[in-house]
Amino acid sequence: ARCDECYEYKMNGDVSDYAPTRQCVKKANSPDGYWTNTDKMCTRKECNVDQIPQENHLHYKVMHDTRKCNQTIDVECDCCYKINDEVISDTLQCLPAKFWDKELPTCVPITCSEPVVIENPPSKQCVKRREGDLEIGEWTNQDK
Repeated sequence: ARCDECYEYKMNGDVSDYAPTRQCVKKANSPDGYWTNTDKMCTRKECNVDQIPQENHLHYKVMHDTRKCNQTIDVECDCCYKINDEVISDTLQCLPAKFWDKELPTCVPITCSEPVVIENPPSKQCVKRREGDLEIGEWTNQDK
């Protein structure tokens, strides 16, 4: 029997789109029967989250079963970094071919304009905040 699109049959390290056919077999000298291959079933395909490097300031949030076929994961950048402006979405979907639906985004530093120079300034830090779909970098303590 063919597995559904997001499922596959695994046995002894081999993977197939087909699972063994189950048959009802009559027991000898009995009116009862039994099913063959009851332990052989299709399992849901998964994308490999190891394809998403946990470096270059990019990381992902994996919720329950989000790496499974047709499910999505959200990727985000570390503090003071943002997803490259050329990327339309920060969500990846696992396809039936066990690959993500688009290229992995890259993270780029959020740049802040230099603050006004102040004598004996307090420590300043570039911090990230979100306004809708935009990530904005700001200097803290710039007007003190």
